[in-house]
Amino acid sequence: MEDLKEKILIVDDAANVRRFLHLKLSKAGYRCEEANSTEDIFLKLTRSPVDLVLLDINMPGKSGIDLLPKIKASYPNTSVIIVTAVTQRSVVIQCLKMGVDGYILKAFKNLDGITTSVQKALERRKRRLGVKEWLSHN
Repeated sequence: MEDLKEKILIVDDAANVRRFLHLKLSKAGYRCEEANSTEDIFLKLTRSPVDLVLLDINMPGKSGIDLLPKIKASYPNTSVIIVTAVTQRSVVIQCLKMGVDGYILKAFKNLDGITTSVQKALERRKRRLGVKEWLSHN
């Protein structure tokens, strides 16, 4: 049986952004799900944990920055990449300090960059999980 690539949850209130990312990453072999609201995120994560969350910042209800600590605390083995139109340096720094694995601007000028960012974040996740497993056996 062929190995399935990692599972990604795409979280954005804009359906066109979710669909675009879903198509792009599915073509690269990733298994993708979509969530359109902050409430929908945790419903989906509870049902079926994912390897990576692509998280928008500006959404109705709670922002991605508000949700990030809860995702990281409840699902510590899940990587998070922010996908947003927010370009303020202070926000980028805040997200990096909160432990995101990447920050992609929605301009999507470099389409291959999206897949590369996802791949790198998932590689870092595998390394972290490997270290955790090694530490638990030593």
